[in-house]
Amino acid sequence: MKIFWAFSLLSLFLFSCNNSPAEITEELTDTEKSDTILVADSLGLLNQVIVDNPDNASAYFARAKYHMRNLNPQSALIDVEKVLSIDSSILDARILYANIQVSELNIKDAQYQYKYVFAQDSLSTKSLLGLARINSLLDNSAQAIFYIDKALSIDQYLAEAYFLKGMVYRADTYKTKRKESWDRAISSYQTAIEQDPDFYAAYIELGVMYDERDMTLALDYFNSALDIEPRSIEALYNKGMYFQKRNDFDNALRNYRKISRIDSTWADPYYNQGYIYLVKLQNLDSAINYLSLAINYDGNYYQAHNNLGLAYELAGEIDSARLHYKEALNIKPDFQLAEDNLKLLKK
Repeated sequence: MKIFWAFSLLSLFLFSCNNSPAEITEELTDTEKSDTILVADSLGLLNQVIVDNPDNASAYFARAKYHMRNLNPQSALIDVEKVLSIDSSILDARILYANIQVSELNIKDAQYQYKYVFAQDSLSTKSLLGLARINSLLDNSAQAIFYIDKALSIDQYLAEAYFLKGMVYRADTYKTKRKESWDRAISSYQTAIEQDPDFYAAYIELGVMYDERDMTLALDYFNSALDIEPRSIEALYNKGMYFQKRNDFDNALRNYRKISRIDSTWADPYYNQGYIYLVKLQNLDSAINYLSLAINYDGNYYQAHNNLGLAYELAGEIDSARLHYKEALNIKPDFQLAEDNLKLLKK
């Protein structure tokens, strides 16, 4: 089984600066607002504003944030660079630029921008949290906590700061296995939710952490995440894994199928269904069907090739089994399980 890791530090980092549609129009002048009232929902309108006002930094910045909301950081980067070429004093544009640079692991450039912003605005919690994330990525947890606490000294209700502190302590839990770090991570995520009851990512992280400790409380947090984002494939996948690990296969399969109705191209839910039908329910026809779907959407899914080979072998289709064991090894030559299966098949 593949594990779907919870909301990553980088992904939260990259998109945490996104504003809501209302916030975007608030950043424009009164004249610009009248022309861009639907800016947040229409790339066409944004493009037209820029055509009509090619030196309008606010319009480029609005389009950059539009791209970020639509998970297109490279297009956002082009626009934010244009913003800074027009008006380098827009500090939020520098923050966005730095966030994208971190996602590309251009750490020095990002660090320079955060420090520049903080030098201009000593109350900038965004720059402090940016520096905290960089130090977290560099495995410098003490310095990361320093910057987080500095941000909280400016705004003690900053939910994102508590969430980031939870990420730092959670990473330390994996490194040191210290109960103290686990407790601090849990407490930090819970505080993030207290400050912002709709902080989706904190519910996911709490669910994953409790699930790792085999605690049924995990399910409550995954359900809370789904209350906020009902079509979240991340929450549904984690919920499916929760049931699968507890041998509640009906509920596991139900959640995986919900994912495929939302995103029919994601291979992992098909793989997990194939695994359940093959290993747990011994239904070879269904196993072959779902494992084939996984491979259809991810041809390099070597685990799926291996399990499909096993399903065909158990079904007596030896040539097909051999084909998929070999394909698993073509993709990952050191995949011992497929190598062993192929050797046994030849005997």
